[in-house]
Amino acid sequence: MRIKKKKVEMWKRGRLGEKQLELRRFTRKMYPQKKIEATRHLETERENFPHIMCDLIDMIDIKNNQTMGRPSHYIKDVIKCLLTKTYNNLSYRRSKADIELLYSRRIINSIPSRSVLNRCMMDVELKKILQDLITLSSKLFIDEEDTLLVDSTWLSKKKGLGNYENNKESFNPFEKTRKLHVACLKNSKVIVHAITTNGNANDSPYFEPLLKNVVDNGFNIKSMLADAGYSSHLNYALCDSYHIEEVYIDFKKNATTRNSKGRLWKQKLLMYKNNFDTWHEQYRYRVLIEGVFSSIKRKQINYIRNRKEISQDIELLLKVLCHNICIINKELYGHFE
Repeated sequence: MRIKKKKVEMWKRGRLGEKQLELRRFTRKMYPQKKIEATRHLETERENFPHIMCDLIDMIDIKNNQTMGRPSHYIKDVIKCLLTKTYNNLSYRRSKADIELLYSRRIINSIPSRSVLNRCMMDVELKKILQDLITLSSKLFIDEEDTLLVDSTWLSKKKGLGNYENNKESFNPFEKTRKLHVACLKNSKVIVHAITTNGNANDSPYFEPLLKNVVDNGFNIKSMLADAGYSSHLNYALCDSYHIEEVYIDFKKNATTRNSKGRLWKQKLLMYKNNFDTWHEQYRYRVLIEGVFSSIKRKQINYIRNRKEISQDIELLLKVLCHNICIINKELYGHFE
């Protein structure tokens, strides 16, 4: 929910505004002993990360189509090195000691050079492999989840956007960003599928590929939550075709039932207008996906280092895969509260 103009100053002074009251519903008082138990998995996350990463990557079969020339590096070793570098938020030179540690533990067969990693970051096939790994990592929760959250976020192409205030008229901030569209599970907060686009891309056209990928991979989705950026007759009809009855995609101010042939659109719009409290009781959980974006940006920095679009997309997918591996570590060695 947006903060009213009247309460902007109240927010700055730390008093309770509308958005704070909304977020307080998801926070509970936690005693010190329970907090220790809930965060115990963080103590061993760095130690467990290589093993979970290795088990996940070894589950997929990657064929090497090279027939001539000098043998190329094993693509699985390249992915492991890139994930280690992304998890540590370091450059290749600063993370080389961690890569050598992986080699000494026989997690990788060889140590790829910096030029090899840079060349692989420009590989379109690697982008498809990372998307498959993200979906594969989420299947651990396939029997426990039935609610899907869909949203998008921006990440800057460099640290800061320069002197924006002096160039407001000629500068479009979305030109300096890449956009990440994700489908996230509600309880575990693991990401099932991710799509990367330009910063000025609209949200609604990517609703169908996100939902289709989730359903095609065997997830039994019964409830769908999304903001007004995905509000359209086609998206509601798509959910109806997949037999998803509990659809709570926020409506825009000019939404009407006139000339509408969609059964689900009419039903939810009437609930939104006539019984908003019942609507909002379910829709309020959409804010959980904002915490997922915050976690990714805090742990894997909130900007992109690479310059080319394909390498920027691969960097974003590596951030998402690192997030999923951390969620798996929490499931195996921690407790969900």
